[in-house]
Amino acid sequence: MPAPILQPSLVALFYRTIAECFNEVRPANGKPAEIIYSGIFTLADRGVVLELTPAMIDEIVRNFDGPDRLCVNINHNSDGDTLETARAVGWIQRIYKQEDEESGRVSLMAEIRWTDDMLEAIAADHFKYLSAEILFHAVSVLTGEDIGTKLLGCAVTNIPAVPNLSPLCLVYTALNSPSKVALFTQAVM
Repeated sequence: MPAPILQPSLVALFYRTIAECFNEVRPANGKPAEIIYSGIFTLADRGVVLELTPAMIDEIVRNFDGPDRLCVNINHNSDGDTLETARAVGWIQRIYKQEDEESGRVSLMAEIRWTDDMLEAIAADHFKYLSAEILFHAVSVLTGEDIGTKLLGCAVTNIPAVPNLSPLCLVYTALNSPSKVALFTQAVM
Protein backbone atom coordinates (compact mmCIF):
# COMPACT_ATOMS: atom_id res chain seq x y z
CA MET A 1 0.00 0.00 0.00
CA PRO A 2 1.51 3.36 -1.00
CA ALA A 3 2.19 5.96 1.68
CA PRO A 4 -0.47 8.67 1.99
CA ILE A 5 0.31 11.90 0.22
CA LEU A 6 -0.29 15.05 2.19
CA GLN A 7 -1.76 17.96 0.32
CA PRO A 8 0.62 20.99 0.31
CA SER A 9 -2.07 23.26 1.75
CA LEU A 10 -2.66 20.86 4.65
CA VAL A 11 1.07 20.63 5.37
CA ALA A 12 1.37 24.43 5.29
CA LEU A 13 -1.63 24.79 7.60
CA PHE A 14 -0.21 22.23 10.04
CA TYR A 15 3.22 23.92 10.02
CA ARG A 16 1.66 27.36 10.43
CA THR A 17 -0.35 26.18 13.46
CA ILE A 18 2.75 24.70 15.12
CA ALA A 19 4.76 27.85 14.39
CA GLU A 20 2.04 30.04 15.88
CA CYS A 21 1.92 27.95 19.02
CA PHE A 22 5.64 27.79 19.71
CA ASN A 23 7.60 30.44 17.86
CA GLU A 24 5.60 33.58 17.26
CA VAL A 25 4.78 36.25 19.79
CA ARG A 26 1.09 36.93 19.88
CA PRO A 27 0.16 40.49 20.72
CA ALA A 28 -0.39 41.44 24.34
CA ASN A 29 -3.82 42.96 24.86
CA GLY A 30 -3.40 45.18 27.90
CA LYS A 31 -1.18 47.81 29.42
CA PRO A 32 2.14 46.35 30.69
CA ALA A 33 1.62 45.04 34.22
CA GLU A 34 3.91 45.23 37.24
CA ILE A 35 4.66 41.73 38.57
CA ILE A 36 6.95 42.71 41.45
CA TYR A 37 9.50 45.37 42.33
CA SER A 38 12.88 45.30 44.05
CA GLY A 39 12.92 45.65 47.81
CA ILE A 40 12.79 43.79 51.10
CA PHE A 41 9.42 42.29 51.95
CA THR A 42 8.15 40.49 55.05
CA LEU A 43 5.67 37.79 54.06
CA ALA A 44 3.80 37.65 57.35
CA ASP A 45 1.65 34.66 56.42
CA ARG A 46 4.79 32.59 55.78
CA GLY A 47 7.11 34.15 58.37
CA VAL A 48 9.67 34.87 55.66
CA VAL A 49 11.71 37.94 54.75
CA LEU A 50 12.25 38.21 51.00
CA GLU A 51 14.83 40.42 49.31
CA LEU A 52 14.62 41.05 45.59
CA THR A 53 17.42 43.17 44.13
CA PRO A 54 17.61 44.90 40.72
CA ALA A 55 20.29 42.32 39.78
CA MET A 56 17.81 39.52 40.56
CA ILE A 57 15.25 41.21 38.30
CA ASP A 58 17.93 41.17 35.56
CA GLU A 59 18.34 37.41 36.17
CA ILE A 60 14.58 36.88 35.89
CA VAL A 61 14.52 38.71 32.55
CA ARG A 62 17.54 36.72 31.30
CA ASN A 63 15.97 33.40 32.38
CA PHE A 64 12.58 34.05 30.77
CA ASP A 65 11.59 31.06 28.63
CA GLY A 66 9.83 33.06 25.94
CA PRO A 67 6.29 33.92 24.89
CA ASP A 68 3.38 31.64 25.73
CA ARG A 69 5.50 29.50 28.08
CA LEU A 70 4.36 31.05 31.40
CA CYS A 71 0.71 31.24 32.23
CA VAL A 72 -1.17 33.59 34.48
CA ASN A 73 -3.70 31.80 36.68
CA ILE A 74 -6.13 32.78 39.42
CA ASN A 75 -4.68 33.02 42.94
CA HIS A 76 -1.80 30.60 42.11
CA ASN A 77 -4.34 27.83 41.60
CA SER A 78 -2.56 26.07 38.72
CA ASP A 79 -3.11 22.69 40.35
CA GLY A 80 -6.82 23.20 41.03
CA ASP A 81 -9.29 20.39 41.48
CA THR A 82 -11.25 21.31 38.37
CA LEU A 83 -10.39 22.53 34.92
CA GLU A 84 -12.10 25.83 35.74
CA THR A 85 -9.86 26.57 38.74
CA ALA A 86 -6.66 25.37 37.04
CA ARG A 87 -7.06 27.09 33.70
CA ALA A 88 -4.83 29.87 32.40
CA VAL A 89 -6.37 33.34 32.18
CA GLY A 90 -3.41 34.85 30.35
CA TRP A 91 -0.01 34.13 28.84
CA ILE A 92 3.10 36.22 29.42
CA GLN A 93 4.51 37.41 26.10
CA ARG A 94 7.47 39.45 27.32
CA ILE A 95 9.05 40.59 30.58
CA TYR A 96 11.43 43.46 31.18
CA LYS A 97 12.94 45.63 33.90
CA GLN A 98 11.59 49.15 34.28
CA GLU A 99 13.33 51.79 36.36
CA ASP A 100 11.45 54.88 37.54
CA GLU A 101 14.00 57.68 37.67
CA GLU A 102 11.83 59.84 39.92
CA SER A 103 11.11 57.30 42.66
CA GLY A 104 14.04 54.95 42.09
CA ARG A 105 11.64 52.00 41.97
CA VAL A 106 12.87 49.05 39.86
CA SER A 107 10.01 46.85 38.65
CA LEU A 108 9.61 43.60 36.75
CA MET A 109 7.02 44.30 34.07
CA ALA A 110 5.08 41.91 31.84
CA GLU A 111 3.19 42.17 28.60
CA ILE A 112 0.35 39.68 28.85
CA ARG A 113 -2.06 38.21 26.32
CA TRP A 114 -5.24 37.90 28.40
CA THR A 115 -8.13 35.56 27.61
CA ASP A 116 -11.36 37.29 26.60
CA ASP A 117 -13.13 36.46 29.86
CA MET A 118 -10.20 37.80 31.92
CA LEU A 119 -10.24 41.04 29.94
CA GLU A 120 -13.85 41.43 31.03
CA ALA A 121 -13.01 40.52 34.64
CA ILE A 122 -10.19 43.09 34.82
CA ALA A 123 -12.40 45.76 33.24
CA ALA A 124 -15.07 44.99 35.87
CA ASP A 125 -12.48 45.27 38.70
CA HIS A 126 -12.81 41.61 39.69
CA PHE A 127 -9.01 41.36 39.94
CA LYS A 128 -6.57 44.18 40.70
CA TYR A 129 -3.00 42.84 40.97
CA LEU A 130 -0.46 40.28 39.84
CA SER A 131 1.38 38.04 42.28
CA ALA A 132 4.75 36.57 41.31
CA GLU A 133 5.83 32.96 41.65
CA ILE A 134 9.64 33.17 41.84
CA LEU A 135 12.28 30.50 42.25
CA PHE A 136 15.56 31.61 43.80
CA HIS A 137 18.62 29.58 42.75
CA ALA A 138 16.88 27.96 39.80
CA VAL A 139 18.75 25.09 38.16
CA SER A 140 19.27 24.81 34.40
CA VAL A 141 17.67 21.65 33.02
CA LEU A 142 20.44 21.49 30.42
CA THR A 143 23.55 21.98 32.57
CA GLY A 144 22.40 21.43 36.15
CA GLU A 145 23.99 24.75 37.10
CA ASP A 146 22.46 27.46 39.30
CA ILE A 147 21.12 30.10 36.89
CA GLY A 148 19.88 32.48 39.56
CA THR A 149 16.41 33.87 39.99
CA LYS A 150 13.59 32.74 37.67
CA LEU A 151 9.93 33.60 37.25
CA LEU A 152 7.84 30.41 37.34
CA GLY A 153 4.51 32.09 36.75
CA CYS A 154 2.15 34.61 38.22
CA ALA A 155 -1.44 34.94 39.24
CA VAL A 156 -4.14 37.56 39.24
CA THR A 157 -5.19 38.26 42.79
CA ASN A 158 -6.77 40.85 45.04
CA ILE A 159 -4.49 40.07 47.99
CA PRO A 160 -0.86 40.20 46.81
CA ALA A 161 1.85 39.25 49.30
CA VAL A 162 3.93 42.25 48.16
CA PRO A 163 2.41 45.62 49.15
CA ASN A 164 1.93 48.68 46.95
CA LEU A 165 1.94 46.97 43.56
CA SER A 166 0.52 48.92 40.65
CA PRO A 167 -3.03 47.79 39.82
CA LEU A 168 -3.84 46.02 36.57
CA CYS A 169 -5.03 48.29 33.81
CA LEU A 170 -6.05 47.35 30.31
CA VAL A 171 -5.70 50.66 28.49
CA TYR A 172 -5.28 54.24 29.63
CA THR A 173 -8.36 56.37 29.11
CA ALA A 174 -8.27 59.69 27.29
CA LEU A 175 -7.58 61.37 30.63
CA ASN A 176 -4.53 59.08 31.05
CA SER A 177 -5.68 58.05 34.50
CA PRO A 178 -4.32 54.71 35.74
CA SER A 179 -7.39 54.26 37.93
CA LYS A 180 -9.70 54.29 34.91
CA VAL A 181 -10.04 51.20 32.75
CA ALA A 182 -11.35 51.25 29.23
CA LEU A 183 -11.96 48.32 26.95
CA PHE A 184 -11.82 49.07 23.28
CA THR A 185 -13.79 46.84 20.99
CA GLN A 186 -13.62 46.82 17.26
CA ALA A 187 -16.69 46.06 15.21
CA VAL A 188 -16.17 43.38 12.61
CA MET A 189 -17.91 44.19 9.38
